[in-house]
Amino acid sequence: MFSGRESRKLPDRKEQEKWERERWELVKQEKRKFHDIVWDSGDGGETGVWLGGLYEIAGLGTLLGGE
Repeated sequence: MFSGRESRKLPDRKEQEKWERERWELVKQEKRKFHDIVWDSGDGGETGVWLGGLYEIAGLGTLLGGE
């Protein structure tokens, strides 16, 4: 899936650790597991943001088929 694509580099370690700390705080407040994402059908919800980030890192364009 990632082979031969112009993927984006991962954020630096400090940024990744910051995201992880913020994620732990969010899921702790909402009493859910770290990797649970709220499934939604609208744009801009947690599902869209999560999957959009993966698409961007993989160099796959957007979820809507754009670049």
